Amino acid sequence: MEKKIILEISLQELRQIVREEFHSALHSRRDNSSNNNHGAKQIMGISDACRYLDLSKSTIYKLTSQGAIPHRKPGKRLYFIKTELDAWVEGGKPENLADLRREMEHHLRKKGKRPP
Repeated sequence: MEKKIILEISLQELRQIVREEFHSALHSRRDNSSNNNHGAKQIMGISDACRYLDLSKSTIYKLTSQGAIPHRKPGKRLYFIKTELDAWVEGGKPENLADLRREMEHHLRKKGKRPP
C-alpha cells in the first residue's frame, strides 16, 4: 500500500506544480517523438511541401509535371519525402527516370547515335 502525504499548499503553488509537470511531460514527449522519427521518412502532402519550400501550389504542380522535383503520386494525390526535398534544394536531388532518359539521350547524341 502506498504512503500518502498530506501537504498544505496554496492554490497558486498547486497551479505552479501542475504547470511544471505539464511542461516536463510535454518536453519529454517531444523528445521521444523526435527520437522515434529520426530514422523514419517524413512524408508530406502538397500543402506541407508548399509551406516547407515556400513555393505556391501552382509552382509545385509545374515542377512535378516536369519531373523536376522528387515526388510520389499513388493515385490522385501528390506526396513528398522531406529528405528528398532537402537533397533537391541542395542541388543533389535523386535522379528520376526523366533525368536518366535525358542523360542517356544526350550521351547518345554525342556519340552520333539516335536515342530510342
